[in-house]
Amino acid sequence: MLSTEATLRKARNSYYCDWCGEVIPAKSHYMRWQQIDDTWTRTDGYTTGGWSTHRMHPECLEKFLTRGETSFRPQTHERPTKDGESQDKQEG
Repeated sequence: MLSTEATLRKARNSYYCDWCGEVIPAKSHYMRWQQIDDTWTRTDGYTTGGWSTHRMHPECLEKFLTRGETSFRPQTHERPTKDGESQDKQEG
């Protein structure tokens, strides 16, 4: 997998955070990066992979990075609070 560095951007449009699923309102700041994955086929036969763009609230990206993982299930986590704590929406 190849990935660009995450950069802080100001939203021109509204987006959904890839981590928590909450709206990133227009004119607010968010983190954005792009990556290329190898193509693979899921168990349901859907082929996925290729080029993707990710957008997260800055605090959501920080939470993802502190977990030490390289992948995540999109929009299944709680947005971290100001003290950095969050709970997963879905266990597993």
